[in-house]
Amino acid sequence: MKKLRYRKSMNHNYLVADKNGGDDWQLDMLLENHIPGLLPVSLRMNEGQEELYYEISSLQPLSRIYEHKEMRLEEAGHLLAAVSETVRKLQEYMLGGEGLLLGGDVIFTDPEELSPSFLYLPCGGNSLREQLLELAEYLMEHMEQSDAASSIWAYQLYKRLRNENFVLSDLEEYLREKGEPEPSVIRQPVFTEEELPEKETAPEPFDEEEPAEELVITMEEKKEEKEAGEKMSWWKRLLFGNKKEKTKKPVPRKAEPPEEDTEPAEQYDFSAAFAGLETEADNINPAPEDYGKTVFLGEADEPVENVLAEKRSGKRIPMDHFPFFIGKMKERVDLPLSDGSVSRIHARIRLQNGRAFLQDCHSTNGTFVNGIQLESEEEVMLERDDEIRFGRVVFSYC
Repeated sequence: MKKLRYRKSMNHNYLVADKNGGDDWQLDMLLENHIPGLLPVSLRMNEGQEELYYEISSLQPLSRIYEHKEMRLEEAGHLLAAVSETVRKLQEYMLGGEGLLLGGDVIFTDPEELSPSFLYLPCGGNSLREQLLELAEYLMEHMEQSDAASSIWAYQLYKRLRNENFVLSDLEEYLREKGEPEPSVIRQPVFTEEELPEKETAPEPFDEEEPAEELVITMEEKKEEKEAGEKMSWWKRLLFGNKKEKTKKPVPRKAEPPEEDTEPAEQYDFSAAFAGLETEADNINPAPEDYGKTVFLGEADEPVENVLAEKRSGKRIPMDHFPFFIGKMKERVDLPLSDGSVSRIHARIRLQNGRAFLQDCHSTNGTFVNGIQLESEEEVMLERDDEIRFGRVVFSYC
């Protein structure tokens, strides 16, 4: 597979891959035809190297959309139906399904409409069945676990894909058997004119003295993070069994024979000789009976708080769970901002080993740390008192 990276140019975001030799006729098909379901692609020169630029502006990877929420059965059904339709379109242009990448990180979708766009690499490596297997594993991990029908649906699909003779018509037959969900179930509700989300606009020059429009910030209570450590997925336990590592049983220590009762030797009492003398130990406070846990010097008694402070209003927003999303689409972010320069899913903050890392999420107007703009998907470690700007909205990391 070609090495993929992200690049920002003006207000556009791209996924970039190197162009390899021997794929010219396939690339010509992609460049000269708009194939429904695929990301638009263009060929550009960069430092003497030909590169493929895939337009992903205003889109988010599937893995980010379902990082906070589980996937419903209707959404999974529409995703697979879109895969099938796209492969059929590719066949009309004599392009094979092996160039279609179906990993959760490379399927891009509109955050509101959830309409997928797929990445096609000329002369791709893995077969369509292998790509579909990867997608089925992703679905099993992210389906609504509270809905038994969803879990069974994803697992049965995975079992069919494991058959080496699987072909595209088998997928289409499976979708017909289970019944394709109505398109309306995943469409977003119709907004009134007052409720219609603002479009992202280019930021105007930022004036420190000019009063800013009040931000609409609503914080909903979030569930605590899942316990650390990976657990075997339910579908892996079903396929391979719940094997646990064998642990050695502790070897019981042999009981020591009780000591023989002996008369204590007669000792001379020296206390009378030192009566009235004050020693240094008399001035030391005795240790409490409950000694408690020994802590390292400098270890904090309370966990370090992670807070974003809005620069103009001074409002402090605690980040009590991670990953923590910032953007304009309140249904999918933790810190909703009403400013038009902010993207629907603008940025993401995660915590690792007690340190916070900020990542730009293909924002239109950029994410800045201390005046330096991040590249698309670039991630930087935050320091206390760093100034962070989302579009034209400024915060301080505390």
